[in-house]
Amino acid sequence: MARTNNFRDQHEELLAIANELAKHLDVALLKKDAGLVTKLLSSLAQKLQLHLSPEERRLYPELLKKGNKLIRTTTQHFTNEMETMAKTFFSVYMSKWHNKTAIENEPEAFIEATQVLFDALTTRIRRENQTFYPLLDLMVG
Repeated sequence: MARTNNFRDQHEELLAIANELAKHLDVALLKKDAGLVTKLLSSLAQKLQLHLSPEERRLYPELLKKGNKLIRTTTQHFTNEMETMAKTFFSVYMSKWHNKTAIENEPEAFIEATQVLFDALTTRIRRENQTFYPLLDLMVG
């Protein structure tokens, strides 16, 4: 079993929540009741935190210490990118869109911000799955 299988499974869970949430990005629906969307956002935030925590505390520090130069350089790049994305998601996006009233009052802005977020999340997950994790699996292999 590859070391990254659990992280890849978590990626699938994150994408499934994002896909479900995307089905509800409709201005009329959001103006009427954004309750389900706020629950999905909460679930996404919790899953994302569960995914990022072990990466931040164990995986990345270990790779920065023990990996070869390519692993260390790649890990540092992914670490820096992840820190920026996590800060944007938790400090900016979730602080603005953490409750249904905010979403119901500005559904167009919420939809736009969410689509930007999902594009970034999808791109990051694809890059981790296709670039970073295979490199890590080879190293540990």
